[in-house]
Amino acid sequence: MEFIRSLPQYGEMATVYLGRKPAILLNTVELAKEALVQNASSFSGRPALPLLMWLTDGYGHSWRQQRWFALHTLRNFGLGKKSVEERVTEESSYLVPEMLKVEGKPFDPHHAIQNAVSNIICSIVFGDRFDYDDRPILV
Repeated sequence: MEFIRSLPQYGEMATVYLGRKPAILLNTVELAKEALVQNASSFSGRPALPLLMWLTDGYGHSWRQQRWFALHTLRNFGLGKKSVEERVTEESSYLVPEMLKVEGKPFDPHHAIQNAVSNIICSIVFGDRFDYDDRPILV
């Protein structure tokens, strides 16, 4: 977490190498909106990961159908409208403290980010979110 706390000293944009691959970090909401919304086509490319390509068989026809269905359905629930942006911002107010709980120790953010994404979808579909500490109810 010390890395995240030190990001402001690098300015609005920084490059970090993940292995041999460069990753661009956008340190302000305004810059992220400009890159990911206003210039989405320029920032939409992702490097091909051989394992992912093998698992998904090169993003076949079924993946395209699922992606189309998901985007079409989420648009009907308000994806792309300001209400979704507000839900993401609200969820980030829960995600950041959750990630800061580790107090600078290394950790895998996968579970926390997965919970945040699930909560955004739940708030769109059900109008409510769940605590990160909630456990599933087994029937």
